[in-house]
Parts: sequence; structure tokens; C-alpha cells
Amino acid sequence: MLEGNEFKRGLNKMDVENHTCSKCKKFSRVNTLPPKVIDSGLCYECYFKDDSRYPFTYACDAIRSWAGYDKEGTKIDRFDASVIRDHIAKILNMTDFELAIKLADYYMAHEDEIAKKSIEDFQGAERL
Repeated sequence: MLEGNEFKRGLNKMDVENHTCSKCKKFSRVNTLPPKVIDSGLCYECYFKDDSRYPFTYACDAIRSWAGYDKEGTKIDRFDASVIRDHIAKILNMTDFELAIKLADYYMAHEDEIAKKSIEDFQGAERL
């Protein structure tokens, strides 16, 4: 654990704190967990164990939000988003599952700001 001078040099205390899962007692680094997981008191695995939407649906929802909106809603559906995700994974030499996890984690960590921007974009599209 970092102490004293390391904190004085500007390291964020959150980068070195551990989070203990209330279910399995596993330790996780706080800065690697989405806020909703931290708030739940669970570790990553326990939080998502029963969530059938993770990671693929969340990853597709992230892609859909970035594709933009028109007056009828998102411009692409989840199937189209999954095709895009699969192609990006191949380009990056990753499995679709690996990329889905990265996208889903990003989406969940930034869900509030993505939702706010999505609402603004959709309201703007409705006015056209």
C-alpha cells in the first residue's frame, strides 16, 4: 500500500484502495470496477453472475448510443450493433466476448453521462 510521499506526489487514494465483496469476500481494486458494482458491495463476478444482459447487451447499447438517434429512436438495432462489435473485434484481433466485456464495462462506468447525452441527442433529433 502506498503511503506518505506517494500520496503527496498526487496519486489518487482510490487507485490503491481495495474493495471487498460482501458475498465471496474477494478483493478488487476500486479503480477497476464500475460505480454500480462498487455501490452494490459485490465484486465484478458476483454482480454480473445473474445478469443475462452482460456483456453483450450492454456492449450493443453502447454502440447504439454512439451511432446516434433520429426521430424514431436509435439509428441501429442491437443486431446491427453486434455485427459491428464482431467486426471491430476481428480487426483488433480479439474475441467478440473480450471486446463485449470492454465495451460493457465502459458503458456501465459512464452510464449516467451516456444516458444524458443520448437524451439530448434524441430530443434534438425529434425537433428535425
